[in-house]
Amino acid sequence: DALPDGGRGMITPADCCPACGYVFELASTVSGEEVKPQPGDVTICFGCADVLVFGPDMLTRATTADERATWPADYRNAVELARLPILDGRVRAVGNGPQARA
Repeated sequence: DALPDGGRGMITPADCCPACGYVFELASTVSGEEVKPQPGDVTICFGCADVLVFGPDMLTRATTADERATWPADYRNAVELARLPILDGRVRAVGNGPQARA
């Protein structure tokens, strides 16, 4: 379902990241398109940038190395690029980034 306020995210079942416990119930695309996630789609945790996949019940699980190995190089690169802002924000939040020391 689309957000009632007209935002670009899509409501998903409440879930938490298996890596860090970040709780979420929204998904959005990197491009900002309004696309409803489907089972098998990849998502990235806003808490830790772990790469997750939606299961048949639309709950997430960690991707496996075998799954990631089947992705075309351009897809793997796009996923890594999408993770960077989250990873950069985490680094600055814990005081290890260049802006935190400035």
